[in-house]
Amino acid sequence: MPVPTTAPFTIQTRQAPSPTPSPSTPPRSPSTGSASAPSCPQCGSSMQRRTARKGYRAGKQFWGCTRYPTCRGTRN
Repeated sequence: MPVPTTAPFTIQTRQAPSPTPSPSTPPRSPSTGSASAPSCPQCGSSMQRRTARKGYRAGKQFWGCTRYPTCRGTRN
């Protein structure tokens, strides 16, 4: 029995559509070094958004000093 030299079917690949940002959602700014970040009440350096891992505030976000663990300044 002879083997055909060309495939009897063709395979077509489909490209996924590129994600486009929704016009209703504003662009996200980086959490570190943003202009809206407050300054540390203890040392004056910038702060970044962090999430509590333990305690009664576990899962809640707070502002923590970027110089942690040297400086432990926080804000709610």
